[in-house]
Amino acid sequence: ATRVGVCGTGGQSADARTPNAGGTASNLDATAGTFTLTLERARCLTPDATTISVVTNASTVFRADDGSTTDAATFFTTLATTPNVRVEGSFDEATNTLTATEVRAFDPTSDATPHEFRGPRGRAGWGNGALRGNL
Repeated sequence: ATRVGVCGTGGQSADARTPNAGGTASNLDATAGTFTLTLERARCLTPDATTISVVTNASTVFRADDGSTTDAATFFTTLATTPNVRVEGSFDEATNTLTATEVRAFDPTSDATPHEFRGPRGRAGWGNGALRGNL
């Protein structure tokens, strides 16, 4: 990973401590809802390698490059051609797996659309390819 941040609990809201990461997806399995993420940025998780496993499920929110919601099949089709992705969810250090609550495929060459995750109160967590926050 280019950047890794570990979050504490002092004075931060719960959404600011949600594990999140960005990088390149590979080993896509749309049927199982899984992929491998080669980390470029990570926050609030301590991976033991430069890759993590990502698992999606029925509760995962899938987003397109423009931030609109999409279905899992469309998301995985997009990810196959544009493998850049941002993920957030719960991270299991024992298995090096992030169970995603939200995933977003994005095209880093498109500057027309901000690439952000928004927390429950509208707080931005991502911005135009750069992770915001204390790293």
